[in-house]
Formats: sequence, C-alpha cells, structure tokens
Amino acid sequence: MRVLLPPAGQSLVLVHGATGVRLTTIVDDDVSPDCLLVQPPVGTGGVPVATLPAGSPLRLCWATAGGRHELDAVLVEVRRDRVPLWRLAAEGETCTTQLRRYARAADSLRGELTRGRGTWSAVVSDLSEGGARALVDDATGLAEGDPVLLYLTVEEQRLQLPGRLLPFVPADVGRTELRVEFDGIGRAADLLRRRVLELQIRARGARGRRSRA
Repeated sequence: MRVLLPPAGQSLVLVHGATGVRLTTIVDDDVSPDCLLVQPPVGTGGVPVATLPAGSPLRLCWATAGGRHELDAVLVEVRRDRVPLWRLAAEGETCTTQLRRYARAADSLRGELTRGRGTWSAVVSDLSEGGARALVDDATGLAEGDPVLLYLTVEEQRLQLPGRLLPFVPADVGRTELRVEFDGIGRAADLLRRRVLELQIRARGARGRRSRA
C-alpha cells in the first residue's frame, strides 16, 4: 500500500467525511509510516473548530510541486499536552491526481497589475503558484517580457507578486488576457497553493452536485 504523508509544515485542507465541512490546518510532525500530528484545525475566517469525536472520517488534501494529493484518514485522538495536537491515521492509499508542474484553478480574484508607474485593474481568471492569467480592460503600454507586479489579496493578506509578461495578443474590443509568469514569490507560494487546492475542491464538489441533479 502506497501511503504518502504530507511533511511537517505542510498546509492541509481536511474534509469532514460526514458533513463535507472543510477545515484548514498545518502538519506538526509525522509520527509513524501511516500517522501524523496536525495543529487544531480552523474553519472559514480562522474560526477555531470544536474537537471532533475519535473515529471521525476525514479526507486530507494538499498540493505540492509534484501534484495534488488526497488521502483518507481517521481522527485517532486529540493530544492535550502543552500544545494540543490532533493525531490522524491514514486509511488506504494516497491518490495523486495532478501531475503538472503547478496545480492550477479557475479564479475570479480582483487585483492590480503595475509596471513602473503604470497601474491596471485586473481580474485573475486562472491561478497557480507559478503564474496567473489576468484580464485587463486596456493593455496599452504593456508588452511581452515586461517586468510587472501583480497585487492580490489572499486570506486577508495583501500579496505583491513579481513576474514578467508572457506573449499575448491585445484585444481590439473587450478585455485583453495577460499571462504573468511569477518570479521569486517566496512565502506567498504557500498561500497560492492553498487557495488553488480549495478552489479545486469546490469545483469538484460542484460537479458532483450537478451529476446528482
């Protein structure tokens, strides 16, 4: 059985098997080949989550440069030492469903793109930790290879994402789609990975509801 556990420091999305509620947490340590300790999860807006009963089924979801991973697990216990931790045990194999260099997801974030003193309002239509597609009303003054900054707000944090413009075709009518390749975004990569993973989970849930309708 192939069990790939997320490493210490990895951000996780936990999907409660009984309710479908999504929680977020960070791996504290892997304690055995099939168990790990995570920080007490939080819900939307960082609200602490009440402890679930032992035996609660969870699906662990995380993203790395190697793909998007999912693993069924069960809550074994809540350790109430000096620092409370949840102990999770893996059930089954880890499923890797995304093997491209960077996981991507459709998005609709509003932000700003700047080059020098120029500023363009932008709507992100596609996002990954490696880059983004952004729609602007008028691309006048922008060209392939330009160094730019893309400003986005993710998890209430204002991000400044440096990058460069890839080839694009200016639109005669309507918005122009720009492709931005990020360069050296540092810790912001973790926030973007977490957002992309959350968007993919939502999209998958929406497809499942449509198929049942």
